[in-house]
Amino acid sequence: MQGQTARLVTLIDDLLMVSKVEGGSMELHTEKFDPVQIIKKLVGDYRNFASAHRIVLKGKPGLLVRADKNRIAQVFINLLTNAVKYSPKANRIEVHISRKAGKCVVSVQDFGSGISLKDQRQIFTRFYRASSAGAGNVAGVGLGLYISKEIIKRHRQSIWVQSILGKGTTFSFTMPLVK
Repeated sequence: MQGQTARLVTLIDDLLMVSKVEGGSMELHTEKFDPVQIIKKLVGDYRNFASAHRIVLKGKPGLLVRADKNRIAQVFINLLTNAVKYSPKANRIEVHISRKAGKCVVSVQDFGSGISLKDQRQIFTRFYRASSAGAGNVAGVGLGLYISKEIIKRHRQSIWVQSILGKGTTFSFTMPLVK
């Protein structure tokens, strides 16, 4: 019963977020923060829910970004949750935080079944559910990646996917570094 209630609450939250995105009322409250510290805390909290996966964090503290910390946390938790859901037979997820071309890049890599090229082209579309990678066996309505894309887009940054069927998937996004 608790699981069903949690799924319903998540669905309602996602639908409200979609409404804000499409209505143009999603606000960003940007501040300076170290993404390694925030993500380290989120990974620590998440480990309690993903006991079957070892989550490895690779990144050194000291980067400083300007972004909406809560919205970035929402994007990261969505990517981490998807990595766990879509790699049930794998035992490891890697989170990489690095500096590239004047931006902070956060990547979440799983070692699951991967996403087909066809599905990769549509994966950030509202209500889209991948037909590959056993997606039909996983609960969800196809809003998380759409919301994540919109949050990153509102920051004027990029989000993308790289995947190989049978080898796994990496979702990455950028954040602006403080100069």
